[in-house]
Amino acid sequence: MNNMSDSERQQALPVAFSALSAATALGWVSGRCIRSAPHHLGCDQCLNACPVQALEFIETPDDPAQPVRLVVNDACHGCGACLPACETEAILSSEVQRVELELIRSVAHQQCNGPDISYAIKCHRLAETSLTNQSTLHCLRAIGLDQLAHWQALLSEPLQLKVAADCACCQASPSCHSQKPFQDHTQGHIQDPWLETVMAHFELLPGAGEAFRPASGAQLSRRGFFTSSLSAGRPLYEASSDMPRARRLQRQQQTRPGLLPLLQLNTSYCDASGVCARVCPTDAITITPAAGMRFDPQACISCGFCALHCPEQALTLASSLETEPQLLREQHAQSCFRCGRAFYVESATSDESAVCPACQRDQSLFTDGFNALFG
Repeated sequence: MNNMSDSERQQALPVAFSALSAATALGWVSGRCIRSAPHHLGCDQCLNACPVQALEFIETPDDPAQPVRLVVNDACHGCGACLPACETEAILSSEVQRVELELIRSVAHQQCNGPDISYAIKCHRLAETSLTNQSTLHCLRAIGLDQLAHWQALLSEPLQLKVAADCACCQASPSCHSQKPFQDHTQGHIQDPWLETVMAHFELLPGAGEAFRPASGAQLSRRGFFTSSLSAGRPLYEASSDMPRARRLQRQQQTRPGLLPLLQLNTSYCDASGVCARVCPTDAITITPAAGMRFDPQACISCGFCALHCPEQALTLASSLETEPQLLREQHAQSCFRCGRAFYVESATSDESAVCPACQRDQSLFTDGFNALFG
């Protein structure tokens, strides 16, 4: 991002009319979102991650080029929990991009001038300091674990994350009313996945914090929202990177490899219709010229729409450590004896009475119905 020329940069669309929250720091890349055209898939990950239900998708029929928009209301207080919830990084933050730039500049300065020192990112609730090796972000929950691992890999010393001692009870916590004080988390009493993972893999430094304050920014008119006329402070992205991709998963694998999606195919059910490949927003599933079916685990965002839309319910999504693309099906063309349509079998055969899965299913339904009526 930081090495791009101006011609390669694109501004994300705004998501809010006003910035009584961090909404003016947020931007939405419609091409990356699987809710927008041409995918129109019912993903709600960002909506579900918001602790105050401030996000929603609205229809904009007057704009054929962009019939759906992501918007945020004034309930948003700027935690940014919606950012890491989106596997394709369709939601971006100029504040997170600023912190990354400051960290990279600090690393470059240390490489040139030394010595190696730790870098810290602190919550807005902690007191300001004059440290040059520190950045402030409104809420650290806006940083994905994949991003934290990537930043840690840039540093020679541990990345320090400074939060308020009652972080688990903060308004930004998704389950603040059920949380115990931060100090109790050291005893294992924890129900906050983000906080739990950060405590396990990064240097978390709790401190005395002030009261939580909503983020603030600049006012944006309704006209400005729909015409995207407000450019200051909006996040940037590569103009050539506007398609859904498993960006967070791939970044995670580069620095902290772990479990990957695993797609399992029941070949006895599959009729090779190709619906799964057509509905997949990231091209994790591809159909080969010979009607083979290939799955790339590092391209999958685990949305599950392939399994949901499979007419034969032949797919199951799981997880594994396998990183290489897998050939789930390698089949050969065959003509159905009953309907005449082409279908595919796992091995070539000269059986002229072969019946496709659709006709087999119809025959089974007919037989079940007949037996139910006549015994």
